[in-house]
Amino acid sequence: MHRERRYTPAGLIPAAAAALATALWTSPCAPAEPASDELPKWEIGLVGAGGWTPHYPAADQSGGAVAAAPYLKYRGRRLRLGDDGLVSGRILKTDRIDITTSLAGSLPASSDDNDARDGMPDLDALFEIGPQFVVYLGKQPESETLSLKLPIRIVASTDFSNLTYRGVIFHPRLSYHRDTLFQSENLSGTASFGPIFASEPLMEYFYEVAPQYATPERPPYEVHGGYLGSTFGLGLSYQISKQFSISIGAEFGYYDRATNEDSPLHRSDTGVKAGAGIVWTAWTSKSTVPD
Repeated sequence: MHRERRYTPAGLIPAAAAALATALWTSPCAPAEPASDELPKWEIGLVGAGGWTPHYPAADQSGGAVAAAPYLKYRGRRLRLGDDGLVSGRILKTDRIDITTSLAGSLPASSDDNDARDGMPDLDALFEIGPQFVVYLGKQPESETLSLKLPIRIVASTDFSNLTYRGVIFHPRLSYHRDTLFQSENLSGTASFGPIFASEPLMEYFYEVAPQYATPERPPYEVHGGYLGSTFGLGLSYQISKQFSISIGAEFGYYDRATNEDSPLHRSDTGVKAGAGIVWTAWTSKSTVPD
């Protein structure tokens, strides 16, 4: 069993807002970029979103959240806010390769609301940060893009008074994006598929049952790092006007044959995450930058 490494940074951002914003913005319903080679350098507006997600991978119970908040997009040469994750740092971009640093996350879950984890510690919000390598496999004249995304991220949990290291996650996936669907220039879509691999500390966080939390129905279980499951995601975004856009999305998880499927906390071989959002863009810069 791994000893937790904790950090207590000053001024840690309030939990619910940060976790909800991160999870919803990096969910399948995140708004797609408009089809253009040039984009505004910055945008300011409001976003409202709601989501429904399993409490953890392979859980058999789910929870939801709704939020509204101001949003900022900034597209600098190196630093980007609001594109493909809340924060990203572009290291290298060519016609075939894109290397960035990025942030992702997921919502907390109370063990009081989950029968499998009753009496165990709550699951805090998770934050992920690390490099993402994108290899473009094909770009067509019809604004179709097929890419291989290779994000490797360090994971930490927070109860908003400290951070705890939770290991490393690797989620390679094929991603297909089309700017125009059903002959509508305002409707775009994205589909992605790929496996998830996690190190032992993150598997421990989700699936380990320590002796003090064991019951007759929940025997002790010691985890191993490895294959966590696979996901298939679909997302649609519709540009209503220059100021308003809506997005919907779903991500289907499949956890059969996962490394820790024998854990008593592994309760379902399938799971669905879904979300919807609306964005109001109030102001944009006159200056533009390449995508």
